Amino acid sequence: MGSVLVSQFALKKAAFEGFSEVLLYDPAVDQVEILLEGLDHTCVAIPVNGSEVCDFVSRAVTCDSISVIHLLGHGTPGGIYFGEFLLDQASWTSGIQNIAGGLAGHSIQRINFWSCETGHGDIGMTFLKKVADTTGALVSGSDQKVGAADQGGSWELNQFAPPSTPFSPQSIGKFEGVLMATTTSERKSTLEFFGGDNPQTGSEQPIFMVRGGSLVGSTDSNYGGLNSIPATLQQGDIVVIKGTTFGASALLTDGSVYYWDDTSSYRDPTLIASGIDSLVSGNAGFVGIKSDGSIVSWGRENYSGHDFQGGYSIPAAVSTLTGITEVISAGHSFAAVHNDGKSSRPGAWRTQPLGQMYRSRCLPP
Repeated sequence: MGSVLVSQFALKKAAFEGFSEVLLYDPAVDQVEILLEGLDHTCVAIPVNGSEVCDFVSRAVTCDSISVIHLLGHGTPGGIYFGEFLLDQASWTSGIQNIAGGLAGHSIQRINFWSCETGHGDIGMTFLKKVADTTGALVSGSDQKVGAADQGGSWELNQFAPPSTPFSPQSIGKFEGVLMATTTSERKSTLEFFGGDNPQTGSEQPIFMVRGGSLVGSTDSNYGGLNSIPATLQQGDIVVIKGTTFGASALLTDGSVYYWDDTSSYRDPTLIASGIDSLVSGNAGFVGIKSDGSIVSWGRENYSGHDFQGGYSIPAAVSTLTGITEVISAGHSFAAVHNDGKSSRPGAWRTQPLGQMYRSRCLPP
């Protein structure tokens, strides 16, 4: 090991080339040369004074080769000193974010503050979070002294601020999976079972068996099941199947929905809707939620679906409901959650002549 020092002039001529980490340090820190002697060879050490740290940090953040930035100086809750200059939330926002455009480089992963109490308290975590959100990096600091143990210090950074996700809280709340890779062989060998969202006691609802995204079997066709499996549902692209007492719907990866029931019109699975992101079933009705927050419904009329002429089901847009993030089945009816956090009352949806639907007043958030 051994420190690699780069002058300010050299930095501007060949910024960090050949290094994966950079240490920006205050040369006024006592005994800093002892630390530099043991610096990892993959890390380049840059002495910085005053507000020039903003320029160096911006260069490092936007450098393709740098994955880790270390900052070493005397700290205070919510900041770190370089000479007389305090790098805190205000100076980061004005001096660094504006230069870097708020965007991280191609490879920046970690930013570590080696300074006393920079991550202490609300002001400390607010600062670390600001840095994380600006750069997209995982940011670490300490809420205690950093340094020699006999002086009450430690070299463990115990405060962490990950960057914010690009997804809304509503989307995160609705996401039910985990992002673990599944091999093709695992996907093909796993047997999944699908039913309805609102099973009734004493009623018959179908169970569907799916392997590798293809339907491989179901229960009694008299209750929404299938006697034979059409090619449409054997292409490996089934996301989910929802069954009811009188019929079922299958959502495919392309957003299309195929519907079938116990009537002659829909005995075989038929394309009934497209552009659907998620699917909800009641006792005999269905609701499809689109990416723009609009919804459509189909199924039996007296179950809040959309019904004509004794079971001939066609989808109808629920024009009075927009900006919907979630729909919940209430058996004979549905409740919708709006993106403002309010919800319609369960049981409020009723089909009028020609399938026009309405919503009652919203509950308080």
